[in-house]
Amino acid sequence: MICSGLSISFESSFCHFTTKTSALETSSRLIPICTLNLSTHLLVTFSLTSSHYLKRFKNFLRVHLTPRRWQAPKQTATTFCASGRYNTVVTTSEYRLTRRVHFYETDKAGIVHFSCFYRYMEEAEHALWRTAGLSIAPPNASVGFPRVAADFQFLKPLRFEDEFEVHICIAEISEKRIRYTATVTKDGDRIATGSMTIACVTKRPGEPLRSTPIPTTIADHFSVTRTNSNE
Repeated sequence: MICSGLSISFESSFCHFTTKTSALETSSRLIPICTLNLSTHLLVTFSLTSSHYLKRFKNFLRVHLTPRRWQAPKQTATTFCASGRYNTVVTTSEYRLTRRVHFYETDKAGIVHFSCFYRYMEEAEHALWRTAGLSIAPPNASVGFPRVAADFQFLKPLRFEDEFEVHICIAEISEKRIRYTATVTKDGDRIATGSMTIACVTKRPGEPLRSTPIPTTIADHFSVTRTNSNE
Protein backbone atom coordinates (compact mmCIF):
# COMPACT_ATOMS: atom_id res chain seq x y z
CA MET A 1 0.00 0.00 0.00
CA ILE A 2 1.05 3.55 -0.71
CA CYS A 3 -0.06 6.48 1.38
CA SER A 4 -0.99 9.44 -0.75
CA GLY A 5 -3.24 12.47 -0.69
CA LEU A 6 -6.37 13.70 -2.35
CA SER A 7 -6.23 17.16 -3.87
CA ILE A 8 -9.34 18.74 -5.28
CA SER A 9 -9.53 22.22 -6.73
CA PHE A 10 -11.79 24.16 -9.01
CA GLU A 11 -11.86 27.62 -10.50
CA SER A 12 -14.67 29.69 -11.89
CA SER A 13 -15.61 33.29 -12.39
CA PHE A 14 -17.19 33.19 -8.94
CA CYS A 15 -14.49 31.79 -6.64
CA HIS A 16 -11.44 29.54 -6.21
CA PHE A 17 -11.51 26.55 -3.88
CA THR A 18 -8.89 23.92 -2.94
CA THR A 19 -9.09 21.09 -0.42
CA LYS A 20 -6.71 18.25 0.51
CA THR A 21 -7.26 15.02 2.45
CA SER A 22 -5.30 11.83 3.14
CA ALA A 23 -6.01 8.58 1.32
CA LEU A 24 -4.77 5.02 1.05
CA GLU A 25 -4.23 3.78 -2.46
CA THR A 26 -3.21 0.54 -4.10
CA SER A 27 -1.78 0.13 -7.56
CA SER A 28 -4.83 -1.89 -8.61
CA ARG A 29 -7.30 0.84 -7.59
CA LEU A 30 -5.34 3.91 -8.57
CA ILE A 31 -7.35 6.53 -10.45
CA PRO A 32 -5.00 8.79 -12.42
CA ILE A 33 -5.09 12.57 -12.32
CA CYS A 34 -7.94 13.81 -14.48
CA THR A 35 -9.21 17.15 -15.72
CA LEU A 36 -12.92 17.68 -16.25
CA ASN A 37 -14.15 20.56 -18.36
CA LEU A 38 -17.75 20.74 -17.23
CA SER A 39 -20.58 22.34 -19.15
CA THR A 40 -20.88 24.69 -16.19
CA HIS A 41 -17.58 26.32 -17.20
CA LEU A 42 -15.83 25.00 -14.07
CA LEU A 43 -12.40 23.41 -14.24
CA VAL A 44 -11.91 20.50 -11.82
CA THR A 45 -8.60 18.68 -11.27
CA PHE A 46 -8.40 15.72 -8.92
CA SER A 47 -6.47 12.59 -7.96
CA LEU A 48 -8.45 9.74 -6.41
CA THR A 49 -7.10 6.49 -5.03
CA SER A 50 -10.07 4.54 -3.69
CA SER A 51 -13.80 4.13 -4.17
CA HIS A 52 -14.31 5.66 -0.73
CA TYR A 53 -12.77 8.93 -1.80
CA LEU A 54 -14.54 8.74 -5.14
CA LYS A 55 -17.83 8.90 -3.23
CA ARG A 56 -16.51 11.80 -1.18
CA PHE A 57 -15.55 13.58 -4.37
CA LYS A 58 -19.05 13.13 -5.80
CA ASN A 59 -20.51 14.58 -2.62
CA PHE A 60 -18.07 17.47 -2.92
CA LEU A 61 -19.30 18.22 -6.44
CA ARG A 62 -22.92 18.11 -5.35
CA VAL A 63 -22.41 20.39 -2.34
CA HIS A 64 -19.89 22.91 -3.67
CA LEU A 65 -20.35 23.07 -7.42
CA THR A 66 -24.06 22.80 -8.07
CA PRO A 67 -25.04 26.05 -6.31
CA ARG A 68 -22.43 27.91 -8.35
CA ARG A 69 -23.41 26.50 -11.71
CA TRP A 70 -22.93 29.04 -14.49
CA GLN A 71 -25.88 29.88 -16.72
CA ALA A 72 -25.82 31.80 -19.97
CA PRO A 73 -27.48 35.22 -19.69
CA LYS A 74 -30.96 35.37 -21.15
CA GLN A 75 -31.66 37.49 -24.19
CA THR A 76 -33.80 40.38 -23.01
CA ALA A 77 -33.59 42.72 -26.02
CA THR A 78 -36.69 41.50 -27.84
CA THR A 79 -38.54 43.56 -30.43
CA PHE A 80 -42.17 43.43 -31.54
CA CYS A 81 -42.29 43.57 -35.33
CA ALA A 82 -44.98 43.68 -37.99
CA SER A 83 -45.04 39.89 -38.15
CA GLY A 84 -47.02 39.98 -34.90
CA ARG A 85 -44.48 38.20 -32.70
CA TYR A 86 -41.44 38.89 -30.57
CA ASN A 87 -37.99 37.99 -31.85
CA THR A 88 -34.32 38.66 -31.18
CA VAL A 89 -33.26 39.58 -34.71
CA VAL A 90 -31.19 42.76 -34.88
CA THR A 91 -33.54 45.39 -36.29
CA THR A 92 -33.09 48.74 -38.02
CA SER A 93 -35.30 51.74 -37.25
CA GLU A 94 -33.50 54.86 -38.52
CA TYR A 95 -30.73 56.14 -40.76
CA ARG A 96 -28.84 59.41 -41.30
CA LEU A 97 -27.88 60.28 -44.87
CA THR A 98 -25.34 63.05 -45.53
CA ARG A 99 -24.97 64.59 -48.99
CA ARG A 100 -24.43 67.87 -50.87
CA VAL A 101 -26.77 69.84 -53.09
CA HIS A 102 -26.04 69.33 -56.79
CA PHE A 103 -26.33 72.20 -59.25
CA TYR A 104 -29.10 70.52 -61.26
CA GLU A 105 -31.24 70.34 -58.10
CA THR A 106 -31.54 74.13 -57.86
CA ASP A 107 -34.04 76.33 -59.67
CA LYS A 108 -33.80 79.85 -61.13
CA ALA A 109 -34.07 81.31 -57.65
CA GLY A 110 -30.83 79.52 -56.72
CA ILE A 111 -32.44 77.24 -54.13
CA VAL A 112 -33.25 73.52 -54.16
CA HIS A 113 -36.50 72.76 -55.98
CA PHE A 114 -39.16 71.42 -53.60
CA SER A 115 -39.53 68.15 -55.53
CA CYS A 116 -35.92 67.18 -54.68
CA PHE A 117 -36.76 66.80 -51.00
CA TYR A 118 -38.91 63.78 -51.84
CA ARG A 119 -35.91 62.27 -53.63
CA TYR A 120 -33.72 62.94 -50.59
CA MET A 121 -36.19 61.12 -48.36
CA GLU A 122 -36.32 58.20 -50.78
CA GLU A 123 -32.51 58.00 -50.95
CA ALA A 124 -32.40 57.81 -47.16
CA GLU A 125 -35.08 55.10 -47.21
CA HIS A 126 -33.06 52.94 -49.62
CA ALA A 127 -29.97 53.39 -47.43
CA LEU A 128 -32.05 52.33 -44.41
CA TRP A 129 -33.01 49.10 -46.17
CA ARG A 130 -29.40 48.41 -47.18
CA THR A 131 -28.35 48.87 -43.56
CA ALA A 132 -30.86 46.15 -42.66
CA GLY A 133 -29.26 43.87 -45.28
CA LEU A 134 -32.17 44.23 -47.70
CA SER A 135 -33.08 45.87 -50.99
CA ILE A 136 -36.44 47.53 -51.47
CA ALA A 137 -36.56 46.30 -55.08
CA PRO A 138 -34.49 43.13 -55.53
CA PRO A 139 -34.56 41.28 -58.88
CA ASN A 140 -37.48 38.88 -59.35
CA ALA A 141 -39.16 40.04 -56.13
CA SER A 142 -42.70 38.76 -55.55
CA VAL A 143 -43.74 41.93 -53.69
CA GLY A 144 -43.24 45.65 -54.22
CA PHE A 145 -43.57 48.81 -52.12
CA PRO A 146 -45.26 51.70 -53.98
CA ARG A 147 -45.67 55.06 -52.22
CA VAL A 148 -49.24 55.75 -51.14
CA ALA A 149 -48.72 59.05 -49.26
CA ALA A 150 -45.99 61.69 -48.96
CA ASP A 151 -45.76 65.26 -47.70
CA PHE A 152 -43.21 67.93 -46.75
CA GLN A 153 -43.14 71.18 -44.83
CA PHE A 154 -40.39 73.59 -45.89
CA LEU A 155 -38.83 75.85 -43.27
CA LYS A 156 -35.56 77.14 -44.79
CA PRO A 157 -33.94 76.90 -48.25
CA LEU A 158 -30.97 74.82 -49.38
CA ARG A 159 -28.51 76.16 -51.98
CA PHE A 160 -25.89 74.76 -54.33
CA GLU A 161 -23.06 72.89 -52.52
CA ASP A 162 -24.78 73.06 -49.14
CA GLU A 163 -24.02 69.96 -47.07
CA PHE A 164 -27.07 68.62 -45.27
CA GLU A 165 -28.39 65.56 -43.44
CA VAL A 166 -31.56 63.55 -43.93
CA HIS A 167 -32.64 61.69 -40.79
CA ILE A 168 -35.27 59.08 -41.65
CA CYS A 169 -37.11 57.12 -38.95
CA ILE A 170 -39.68 54.34 -38.99
CA ALA A 171 -42.67 55.89 -37.23
CA GLU A 172 -45.17 53.06 -37.69
CA ILE A 173 -45.30 49.48 -38.96
CA SER A 174 -48.59 47.73 -39.62
CA GLU A 175 -49.40 44.43 -41.26
CA LYS A 176 -49.20 45.87 -44.77
CA ARG A 177 -47.66 49.35 -44.46
CA ILE A 178 -44.60 51.22 -43.20
CA ARG A 179 -44.69 54.94 -42.42
CA TYR A 180 -41.51 57.01 -42.28
CA THR A 181 -40.79 60.47 -40.96
CA ALA A 182 -37.84 62.51 -42.21
CA THR A 183 -36.03 65.62 -41.03
CA VAL A 184 -33.63 67.58 -43.25
CA THR A 185 -31.07 69.65 -41.33
CA LYS A 186 -28.02 71.80 -42.14
CA ASP A 187 -25.51 72.70 -39.43
CA GLY A 188 -28.11 71.77 -36.82
CA ASP A 189 -30.84 73.98 -38.33
CA ARG A 190 -34.06 72.31 -39.40
CA ILE A 191 -34.64 72.83 -43.12
CA ALA A 192 -37.71 70.67 -43.78
CA THR A 193 -39.77 67.86 -42.28
CA GLY A 194 -41.78 65.24 -44.10
CA SER A 195 -43.34 61.81 -44.01
CA MET A 196 -43.96 58.96 -46.43
CA THR A 197 -46.06 55.79 -46.34
CA ILE A 198 -45.36 52.70 -48.43
CA ALA A 199 -47.62 49.68 -48.92
CA CYS A 200 -46.71 46.08 -49.64
CA VAL A 201 -48.32 44.72 -52.84
CA THR A 202 -48.04 41.57 -54.90
CA LYS A 203 -46.23 41.69 -58.25
CA ARG A 204 -47.57 39.18 -60.75
CA PRO A 205 -47.28 39.58 -64.54
CA GLY A 206 -50.58 40.53 -66.13
CA GLU A 207 -52.33 41.10 -62.78
CA PRO A 208 -53.14 44.36 -60.96
CA LEU A 209 -51.25 45.30 -57.81
CA ARG A 210 -52.94 43.93 -54.68
CA SER A 211 -52.11 44.72 -51.08
CA THR A 212 -50.58 41.86 -49.11
CA PRO A 213 -48.98 41.40 -45.66
CA ILE A 214 -45.32 42.34 -45.44
CA PRO A 215 -43.28 39.10 -45.54
CA THR A 216 -41.73 38.20 -42.19
CA THR A 217 -38.33 37.96 -43.90
CA ILE A 218 -38.62 41.73 -44.38
CA ALA A 219 -40.75 42.87 -41.44
CA ASP A 220 -38.55 41.21 -38.83
CA HIS A 221 -35.60 43.38 -39.87
CA PHE A 222 -37.35 46.65 -38.97
CA SER A 223 -38.70 48.21 -35.81
CA VAL A 224 -40.34 51.49 -34.83
CA THR A 225 -37.98 54.23 -33.65
CA ARG A 226 -38.37 54.61 -29.88
CA THR A 227 -37.57 58.33 -29.73
CA ASN A 228 -38.71 60.05 -32.87
CA SER A 229 -37.87 63.75 -33.00
CA ASN A 230 -39.99 64.19 -36.11
CA GLU A 231 -43.31 63.53 -34.44
